[in-house]
Order: sequence, then structure tokens, then C-alpha cells
Amino acid sequence: MITPVDERYPSTQAWILLALRSLFLAALLLVATNTGVLSNATILLYAGWVALTLAISISHMMGYHPGWLDWVTGILDLIFAMGMIGLTGYFSSPLWWSLLIGPITLNITRGIRWGLVFTIAGLVVSTAFSASQTITAIPEPVPLIFGSIALLLAVWLLGWTTDYIIDRMVAIERENQLKSTRVKEQERSRARTFYRITAELGKASEPEEIIELALALEAESLEMEAGEGSSVMSVFLLVEGNSLRVKHHRNLPEADEEQVLQPITGVLEGVFSTGEPQICTAPGEDPLLSIVRGLETCQVVLVVPLHAQDAPYGAFLHGHQEVDFFRPDQLDLVRAFTQQTMIALKSAWTYEDLLREKERITDVQEEVRKKLARDLHDGPTQTMAAITMRVNYAQRLIDRDPAGAVEELSKLEHMARQTTREVRHMLFTLRPLILETQGLVAGLNQLADKMYDLHRQQIIVEANSVDTKNIDIVAQAVIFYIAEEAVNNARKHAAAEHTWIRLRQTESTFILTVVDDGVGFNVGAVDADYAQRGSLGIVTMRERSDLINGVLHIESAEGEGTRVTLEVPLGTKTPDAPAS
Repeated sequence: MITPVDERYPSTQAWILLALRSLFLAALLLVATNTGVLSNATILLYAGWVALTLAISISHMMGYHPGWLDWVTGILDLIFAMGMIGLTGYFSSPLWWSLLIGPITLNITRGIRWGLVFTIAGLVVSTAFSASQTITAIPEPVPLIFGSIALLLAVWLLGWTTDYIIDRMVAIERENQLKSTRVKEQERSRARTFYRITAELGKASEPEEIIELALALEAESLEMEAGEGSSVMSVFLLVEGNSLRVKHHRNLPEADEEQVLQPITGVLEGVFSTGEPQICTAPGEDPLLSIVRGLETCQVVLVVPLHAQDAPYGAFLHGHQEVDFFRPDQLDLVRAFTQQTMIALKSAWTYEDLLREKERITDVQEEVRKKLARDLHDGPTQTMAAITMRVNYAQRLIDRDPAGAVEELSKLEHMARQTTREVRHMLFTLRPLILETQGLVAGLNQLADKMYDLHRQQIIVEANSVDTKNIDIVAQAVIFYIAEEAVNNARKHAAAEHTWIRLRQTESTFILTVVDDGVGFNVGAVDADYAQRGSLGIVTMRERSDLINGVLHIESAEGEGTRVTLEVPLGTKTPDAPAS
């Protein structure tokens, strides 16, 4: 098969051309040396021929290959060959085969036909040239004819061989280029698929929606890589303890819906332990995969684990009827796909947590407003209403009973001062500025003083050798609120004569304990009745302890007082807590 020069690969052509010309020139030097025909003139001519070979090879490798260069090279090769023949004895020269170098060059660049034509032309010109120079020594025609035939056969054989080699090398190079093109196109296709998957997952906000969308997109991408007519059976298994539940599926029968697989064994146990996807070529022999009815016809199953916070969350299963449908090179794609799914899930979970936190903070703030309204209604509002009525009564007493009016005004002054103290105490509990300036211990001491001044409630603060520097100001505010709520509960509901606020700390934990000697209560009964109660004090205390990663314990029994204990880890930063 003749390959036109404009379709050949210059690099392949150049290297073969250089190799063959170098081989013939080396053989030329060897024969000339062994036959004793080497002289200064032949060495000079030989050097020129080598220079020509290097020049045309460099031209080919640099991509410069005009059409005229092949003919010029062939003519120069013929001139060099005729020069060698003439310098080494004409018809008796041992270098007549040097006429092969030019035709072989044309064989490579223009094909066998032109190589043979140029060989015949070279033989005719060289014979005529030799005959004109040696009229008295014309050779016998038979050897000349046989030599010419042998030369033509050699040109044809070498031309066919080099052409075959070039065609094979071109075919191999084209195949490699096509393979490289396919790989690049596959990579571009995967990049487009990955971008589309990322965009689609980014639009979903619910975890259930993300999992269902991820299952469909991953299956579609696998089908797309396999080509038309491929249908993948897919299922997502959700981890529940030591079992798996079918949560979402694609192309599976309804019988598989909500099916529970337990315990986790076989290939699923393996992928969860390694965190790497795996191709199972014998799903019918797996203790769990064989249970899923929709996978009964599948000869291969791709198992892709999904981990959340270093723990197995679930697994995608993709099955197909052809055992070689899934390839190892697809595992990188599903790994990247799984990572994007996990990122989308974490975003969705974070968003849900923020919504729950927002609702909880809103509930806490609503409880604070209700508490403030109750305190205002039970305290200052009632007192102000009483003061208003007693002022009217004092006005009437001024004319009738001046001494009684003075006494009434004295009582009104006392009530007004008490109301002022109550309002200031409310302002203090809403935002105890002393916490920001002097810390938790000073704030609790001031709370004890104010409770005694306002309600004559005995509160003893025990905080020897306590350092609150490792607790940030937000956590201190929450601890203060819980202590204040426990103290108020002891006063309002427990009728306690004494309340102790005790602070202590270990290397890793800060501990607040509030103990009273009141009447106590049944903790379980109160917790069960909170849905019908107007106050959510204990619930709010627990929610606020969660804000600072604390643990709240409430111990009480009827007639035995109450103990509230809050344990807070030291050195942890907490989010901004709502105002108390």
C-alpha cells in the first residue's frame, strides 16, 4: 500500500530516511575501505554526501519539506553515486550499488513507482557516463543486464519494506493519537458531567432530595460512559445501626422498597471499612446483595460507600447485566462524585441545624419576653397600680387627717423604692454588665446581694480558687442565666430559706451547682407536664446549656430540696447566645 507523502507523518518519515541513508553510507565507506578504492577524492566526495544526508534529515525534522526537495535530493544522490563510480573504476567499480541511495530516498518520500523510475534513469545515465569514459573497456551485456535487474529488484524490495514499515508506524501512531483523543474526549466528558452534577446537587437543599438526585445522576453518568442502550439498576442503602435500609432506588421493583438488610456483612462491610468503592463480580454470592430482588439479574454491582464524619452513612449500589460493564478507571469518577454528594449533604445538614438553632433561639427569646412580662405584671405593674390608688387616697387624707396623709406618703415612698429596686434587678438580670467587666463570680455575688435586698432571700456563693478566664464571656452569661433561673425557682416554687451557689473546676470542666433547702418536686412529673404549663424554665435552662456544650442535671424529690448541676468543658469557644 502506497501512502501519499502529504498524509505521512514527518517525524516517522525523517527518522526512517536518516536511518536508511546512514546505513547505506556506512556500508559504502566499509566497502570502499575493504576493496582498496578509498582515496582523498572519494573521502571528500563521501563527506559531501554525508553533509547532504544531515541537511535533508534536519529539514524533514523541522517540518520543512517542499516538493522540489525530494527531486533535488534524488539528483544530487545520482551525481554523488556517479562520482563514486567514476572515481573507483567505472564499470569495474565495486560501488555501483550506491545508485540505490537516491531511489530509496524517493521510495520513502514519493513511493516505489518513482523509486523504480529513478533507478532506471540512474542506470542509464551511469552506464552512458561510464561508457563515454571507457570506450575501450565496454563490459559484456549479460552481466550488465543481470546487475541492472538485481539493482531494480533490490530497489523494489527495499521500497516495499520501507513503505510497509512506514505504513505500520503511521498506523500505530494514528492509533495512539486516536486513543489519546478518545482519552481526552472522555476526560472532557467526565469534566462536563462532574460540572453538571455539582450544579444540580448545589440546587438541592433537603438531604433526601440530594440522595435521590445523586443516585439518579451517578447512574446516568455511568450509562452515558457506556453508550446508548445501557440501563443501570441503582439503589441507595441507608445505615441504621448494624443494618441497612433501602431508601431510594432506580429501575428496581417495588418489592425492594424500605427493605432492611442485616447485619452488615460481605462486600458492604468491606467498602465501609476501607471507604473505597468496589466492583463486585459475583453479587449473587454476597449475603446482602443477593437479598435485593432487583439485582438478581445483574452480573456485576458497583458498590460506592458514603461516609459522614468518618462513619458510614450509606452506600450507592449500581448493577448491570454485563459482567465487564464497570471499569476500574470509573472509580475515580465515582469517588469525586461521592465527595460532591457528601459536600452537598453537609451543607444541607448545616442549613437544617441553623434552622433548628434559629427556631430554638427564637423560642428562648420568646420565653425571655414572657418571663419579663410575667415579672413586670407580678411585680412593678401591680405595685404601680397600688401606688396610683394610694396616692389618690393620700390626697383625700391631706385635709381630713394630715398625720395619716404623712404616714400614707411614707408607705408610698417605700413602695416606690421597692419598685425601683425590682426594675433595676430586672435590668440587671437582662444584661448584667458586671459580667463583662469583672466576670462570673462578681456577677453571682451581686445577684446574691440584689436577691437579698429585694426578696430577703439568703444566697450563699461559694467560689474559692475558681478562675473563669478559660470560659468566654458568652458561656459565662449562659452560666449566670442558669444560676439566676435556679435561684428564682427556689424562691418562687420551693419556698427555700437558703440557696447555695457553688463553683468549682477540674482540669477540663467547670461545674456550677445550685442547691436549695426548699420543698422539692417530682422532676419526672414536671417534665411530663411542661407541654401544658405556661413556663418553660427548666426546658430553657437545658437548651441554654446545650448552647455552650454543657450538661445539665436536675435532682430533686418532694420535701428534700433541689440540686441543679451544670458541667461546662473548659477552653471551648461558643456561638453568640441570645440575650437573657
